[in-house]
Amino acid sequence: MVKSTTKRHRGTAIFSVLLILTAPLTAQDAPESTPETDDRVVAGDRVAVLPLWYQEEITVGENLSATVQETIQFLLRFLPNYELVESTTYPTGQSALSSFGAENNLDTIIFGRINREDREYTVSLLLYDIATDQIVEVKQDVAFSMLEIFDLTDRLSLEILESYIGRPLVFGTLSFQPDGEPPERYRVYINDIPVGENITRFDRFLAGHYSIRVDQVVSEYNVETIFDDGIDVTEGETTTVSFSRIDVGECLVTVNGPDVPVTLRAGDIELTVTNGDRIVLSLGEYEFAASQPDYRGAAYPLDPVTITIDPGTENTLTVSTVELGRGFNVVPRERGGPDSAAPSEIPNGGEYAVFLDGDPLEDGAVDVLPLDTYTVTVEQVLDGGAYTVLDTTLANDVDEQTPVEFPLFASPEQLVSYRDNQEPDLSVVLQGLDGTYMQVGIRYEAFQRRVGASVLGGFYTYEGDFHTTGKVKLHWLSRGGGSPWTPEFGAIGMIDLGPDDPVISVGPTPG
Repeated sequence: MVKSTTKRHRGTAIFSVLLILTAPLTAQDAPESTPETDDRVVAGDRVAVLPLWYQEEITVGENLSATVQETIQFLLRFLPNYELVESTTYPTGQSALSSFGAENNLDTIIFGRINREDREYTVSLLLYDIATDQIVEVKQDVAFSMLEIFDLTDRLSLEILESYIGRPLVFGTLSFQPDGEPPERYRVYINDIPVGENITRFDRFLAGHYSIRVDQVVSEYNVETIFDDGIDVTEGETTTVSFSRIDVGECLVTVNGPDVPVTLRAGDIELTVTNGDRIVLSLGEYEFAASQPDYRGAAYPLDPVTITIDPGTENTLTVSTVELGRGFNVVPRERGGPDSAAPSEIPNGGEYAVFLDGDPLEDGAVDVLPLDTYTVTVEQVLDGGAYTVLDTTLANDVDEQTPVEFPLFASPEQLVSYRDNQEPDLSVVLQGLDGTYMQVGIRYEAFQRRVGASVLGGFYTYEGDFHTTGKVKLHWLSRGGGSPWTPEFGAIGMIDLGPDDPVISVGPTPG
């Protein structure tokens, strides 16, 4: 049987333990009919190998059944023009082979059974042809003790395969020899098929040409290839694959910013780290793409980081994280009027572009941004030219997306009128009446002089007395105003702080 020395020792140990076990294993259904045979050799493309059926009183039945299946499957993987079909289920009796083959689109099934009578063990391996619904080959022999049964099944496995492919199988030895100290863990791949970890040799390996790859497992996230080449296994000779381990180093991770998990990616390496973690890498230089989770758990890209792992030094990998918040949703306002137009009033809803800190903002929205202050600009296309209709600076929020509305215009003339009517939000107001009454205050205008508020203070003299006044005024302008003489309407609250009792008056007033 073809397997590594380690597996043979393990099989012997299991076999010895099973000798002293008295509890019977679960029986599998054994076929009752006598197999029909002929001299024809079948060469199918798709083949399945089933575990052997055995009687429950055969204490080594389960181990032997699995060993034979693994041996034949291992050999088939390296035979050209054959496709091994592995299945977790298999028929419970010979009568179900035909339907099992049809369900899995098979050409051939290799199966067998172990029978015991007194101290004799009869092992049978059979080849079943799906197309003819017949057993076309049987290899059978008798072992007179459990000590002989494993060698017998090795021989029968080779005989049934030789009958199947129509020619003798020839073997050489394949050895894996580290040059110097071996890696703690390495994986062996033959023709890209994984064959195990820390393999030392295959005593009987099919002669032929193979591609061999040996990967050193540096850590759970770092695997390095230390051998990758083609080799020839020659009949009766030992072919040695020699490889050298690579040195590794340790690296301390420090997070500059919020202490959140950071994902690092470089080639096949992908790992998630936090501040203070130590990671193991092979020596050399690395450039990692870095990301941190946003509020949804999705990856938010960070600046890439580089590190060189040197032997005998304290290596530190520093990752800069950011405090994330929600982004902006920049949309046109729906209302229209003399100072703007509704999107529905403009053909195609108005053509405009949104910029965030000078960069185009796709669809006018961004979901996640670092907490900061940003400039939002909107340019509308009017008569073939680009006009700025919004240019503002604002900060984003931690928890909620910030909505930003901007006006749209039906023509350049309407935009010019909008700009002409726009006054500073805050202004100083100086008023004088009859040469004796002066007021100074601050005026706030909102919504393009449509609604405003004034806070004014003043003084005047009356009949030789000195009076001071305070006035708070809310006013409203008709839409589209802008002339200094535009009538305004509102409510005034006035406090007269004269030498006598204060006079308080509140009421509507025209301006």
